[in-house]
Amino acid sequence: MANFLSEDAVLYFNNTADHGGSGTYASPAWVAICNVKDLNANMSKNETDVTTRCSDGWSEFIEGLKDLTIEFGMLYDPSDAGFTAIKNSAFDNTKSVEIFVSDGDITASGSYYGFRAECMVSQFSRGETLGEHLMMDVNLRPKKNDDNPPQWWTETTP
Repeated sequence: MANFLSEDAVLYFNNTADHGGSGTYASPAWVAICNVKDLNANMSKNETDVTTRCSDGWSEFIEGLKDLTIEFGMLYDPSDAGFTAIKNSAFDNTKSVEIFVSDGDITASGSYYGFRAECMVSQFSRGETLGEHLMMDVNLRPKKNDDNPPQWWTETTP
């Protein structure tokens, strides 16, 4: 069994025209956001109760809507491309940021897995703890995208 360490995981954004690049969904231009500290990618499913009197004394459920939240802390660095992409998406409702939460460095040969989604920035908060580097707390949520909903993605590098 392979070992997967958190410090080897990488958060990427697709450098699309919204962010000054040429990436598209079909041909992404992934850029690592290297100033990310701790990250949680939380996916959950709602459940719908379908219990009836014929359920023989058992509660019964069917799967409902899925929900994804990507939460992370990042160092405050206005000169960083990833910081700028997140900031621009936070302040401009017409700009989203496409994210790939990878389990590794996609510049190395191999296959890498994780969530891929076009996201809106739902939280962009700055913390100013005395004696520490300025930190941004960021929450990303999937943005409406009929063509490319959130998914578990595989990125393969030859």
